[in-house]
Amino acid sequence: CEGSSSLEIGADAMAVVCAPSPEDRYTPCIDRLFLTAAAKFGVRCVGVVLTGMGDDGAIGARKIREAGGRVFAENPDTALIAGMPIAAQRVGGVDEFLDLDEIAARIREG
Repeated sequence: CEGSSSLEIGADAMAVVCAPSPEDRYTPCIDRLFLTAAAKFGVRCVGVVLTGMGDDGAIGARKIREAGGRVFAENPDTALIAGMPIAAQRVGGVDEFLDLDEIAARIREG
């Protein structure tokens, strides 16, 4: 991958900066990052969906869960813009909603 528009998880399990692909609806594309993370890490993958507009990340979050990983999303009631957390929930991509200041501790708990 070349360019500086998106991230994905490469074969060596490292984040790689990539040019956008025709399939990317947004740039940068959170779905692209989450899809490659789910494929690479499976049950060891943890995704976090934070405040934001639109539905980027929703499909990728669902794929993380389908791969056996976990997805935490910012509580829509406290998110500045709740579009992304709500969209992820709509497609079955959220295990748990948390307030922003609770997410890191929840990840550490497992």
